[in-house]
Amino acid sequence: MTQGSAKCIGRVLEEIQGNPPEHITNIKLVDQSNFRVWEAIVEGPTDTPYEGGRFKILIEFPAEFPFKPPIVSFNPPVYHPNVHQQSVDSHKEGSVSLTTQEAQQWSPGAAVGSFLPAVYSLLMAPNPDDNPAFPEAAALFLNNREEFDRRARQWTREHAQ
Repeated sequence: MTQGSAKCIGRVLEEIQGNPPEHITNIKLVDQSNFRVWEAIVEGPTDTPYEGGRFKILIEFPAEFPFKPPIVSFNPPVYHPNVHQQSVDSHKEGSVSLTTQEAQQWSPGAAVGSFLPAVYSLLMAPNPDDNPAFPEAAALFLNNREEFDRRARQWTREHAQ
């Protein structure tokens, strides 16, 4: 990462901390010497199986930022069709799988502050049809919503309080 991109990420962090996206709190650096890795808390949306949960996320900026989007992962993973449950290929455990449309819409001018609310939106409305990261959860969401909701609530109680 160049010094310029580190400064850019630092400015973005200051802006987001000054005006955090709704439902995203405690945005900060994991390590003060590394601007590339942030953490934050995402509040579970009401009227979803994630309600009442406080989900820790990691936001990692690749060396290619701003030409590639940050990688967002839940730590620990959440029971969700669009969240990887184990490390596979280039996806680490807990990472959010972008939909095809989201991945195509990223550009160097895209604001990280508008990217983070997409994580909250994904908790509100899982997308099991487009690029599911957790096929078992996607199938359950589509075929047995009651059981999906039960499992998601259980994981939320156990991992996001």
